[in-house]
Amino acid sequence: MASRRSRGQLVRVARRSITETVFSYPGIGTLSYESVRYKDYNQLMVLCILSGIIVILCNMLAQAMNEQIDPRIRAKQMTEESEVVRR
Repeated sequence: MASRRSRGQLVRVARRSITETVFSYPGIGTLSYESVRYKDYNQLMVLCILSGIIVILCNMLAQAMNEQIDPRIRAKQMTEESEVVRR
């Protein structure tokens, strides 16, 4: 499981680097590539943590928006909460 995640993260960084190279747009992909190239591991760790935080925040935002849009999710949560109270 962890190897899949690390492989996926590597693919994402590679895609960002390619996109930034093609469009001459400096960004996180270029910065992470340069930090690997010059062995700046502290900067690379910060970029990985920052990327992880961004992914988590985007997932939380998507979940909140989905709960507001889809009434079935709210109904399911209400029934689960009532079952917890009954126990």
